[in-house]
Amino acid sequence: MTEISKKLLKEANITPKLRLGQKTSKGVISTGEHRVKIIKDKLDKGTDPMTGKERDVVKYLVEEAGQHKFYEVPKLGKDGQLHYLVQRLAEVAEGAEIILKMEKRGIKNVITVTEIGRTDTIEYDEDEKEEPKEEEISLDGNPF
Repeated sequence: MTEISKKLLKEANITPKLRLGQKTSKGVISTGEHRVKIIKDKLDKGTDPMTGKERDVVKYLVEEAGQHKFYEVPKLGKDGQLHYLVQRLAEVAEGAEIILKMEKRGIKNVITVTEIGRTDTIEYDEDEKEEPKEEEISLDGNPF
């Protein structure tokens, strides 16, 4: 991102989205590993991209390379239970560093989460979530 763009985002109080994948004509391609520090989370409202209905989401404010970004996860998974990624991230303390990475597994994209200092990872089905529509972005552009 250019310095002018960074300055404009800061002046407009907009927190950019953490992007783990890039949409292309051939599907979503991973942007690689993202080492982030979890700053805080909050429950919010979002829109289900499949149905267009309002749903509860959990927004995570993270810091990547000194810049604040946010990442959004549905509160409930496809099975109606608390989303597994929400459960796993609940085990990670605020201020802890994790590595998030999108990986292609067959026809699905999954998000792996590795806490720095731990060796286990979890998977998150990225196909469940899509980019927010313009009307979903708050007026001040800051989800926190």
